[in-house]
Amino acid sequence: MDLFNEACAVRLAAHYGAIKGRGKRELDLLCKRTKFTRNELKLLYWGWKCACPNGVLSESKFKEIYAQFFPQAGDSSLYAHYVYKSMFAERLKTNSDVTFSDYAYALSMLSRGTTREKLEWTFKLYDINGDGLLTLDEIVEISKAIYALLGFYVSPAHDQRTVDEHAQRVFRKLDIENAGYVTFDQFMDICSQ
Repeated sequence: MDLFNEACAVRLAAHYGAIKGRGKRELDLLCKRTKFTRNELKLLYWGWKCACPNGVLSESKFKEIYAQFFPQAGDSSLYAHYVYKSMFAERLKTNSDVTFSDYAYALSMLSRGTTREKLEWTFKLYDINGDGLLTLDEIVEISKAIYALLGFYVSPAHDQRTVDEHAQRVFRKLDIENAGYVTFDQFMDICSQ
């Protein structure tokens, strides 16, 4: 599916003309909240309206978009699930729709956030059950999703044993106290070294 097709451009032109007045104030507020310029937000919004004409980003639509970034790779759906869950965790907790503002804020944080913000997001990504602790099982699950995403481009070829061994190596580096879990503070300390 081509996100920037002619029908989409016509729809957007009509939509943009209809909201130009009220959209300026909203755009200024979003510029302050994110680290994007007005022009960058307009470009993001253009793509957003093509992909999400109803104004809401569902997980299935996110997976579809995410797969376009890895067209030659393996299966991106599991990794995209975890990324969606961690990017929009607060919205999902309250069963709220993911809006353009949520999307722009998440992209801004991931692309232009501080090191701490990016590490907080990475921790959330790996903390699948959201209990504030990373376990070996969670590292295995994310590793499995990454290997599936990379598909045939992983060399040497991998199987479940390879995934488990990789996850165990990563976890040993993180769990320096051999507690069987890693807290966010421990994760920050190790990643900041």
